[in-house]
Amino acid sequence: MSVKKKNLGGRPKVKMGLEEVENLSRLNCTMEELAAYFRVDVRTVQLRAQREPAFRAAIERGQALGRLSVRRQQTRLMDQGNPTISIWLGKQLLGQRDRLEAEVTMKDGDMTLEQLLAIAAQLSALQKEKKK
Repeated sequence: MSVKKKNLGGRPKVKMGLEEVENLSRLNCTMEELAAYFRVDVRTVQLRAQREPAFRAAIERGQALGRLSVRRQQTRLMDQGNPTISIWLGKQLLGQRDRLEAEVTMKDGDMTLEQLLAIAAQLSALQKEKKK
C-alpha cells in the first residue's frame, strides 16, 4: 500500500533552472525581471534566493559574469583608442579627477568683493523693508 502525501495547498513549485537564472542574471536582470520571466511574484524569487544557496549563487555568478563582460568590452574600446572610455575608466578605476582652475582678474572699474557684499547687504535690507 502506498502512502499518499497530504496536499498542503498552494501552487506547485515553479521550475527555475539554475543555468537559466544564471544566464538572465548575466544580463543584469533584476529580481523583478526574473519574476516576470518566470511568471511568478517577485517575492517568490526573493524567497528562493534566501532559502536556496545554489539559487542565490547562480544569481551572483551571473551578475559577476555580466560585470566582467561589460568591463571586457570597455577595455576593448579603450585599447582601440576611444578617448572617452579611456578617461572614464581612469576616473573609475584609478581615482583620476578633472582639475578645474579658475583665475579671476579685475579691470579698472570692476567692483571689489567688499563692494559686492555691501550691495548685497543693502538689497537684503530693502527686501526686509518691503515685506513689512
